[in-house]
Amino acid sequence: MLPTPDELDRLRPDLDVASLALPVFWTEAYTPWSAEGAVGVAVLDELAAAAKGIIAHA
Repeated sequence: MLPTPDELDRLRPDLDVASLALPVFWTEAYTPWSAEGAVGVAVLDELAAAAKGIIAHA
């Protein structure tokens, strides 16, 4: 859990941190960003949707 936007801003300065509701929960997941990883990407998208969250692709 990131209770303030400072750490998220440090980790991902490209995101619009001000638009996010706090607290923010940070989780990392890896899957190939190619045809071979399509199932993994779909699972991550579903998890984010179920949690009413977003996925910030790196």
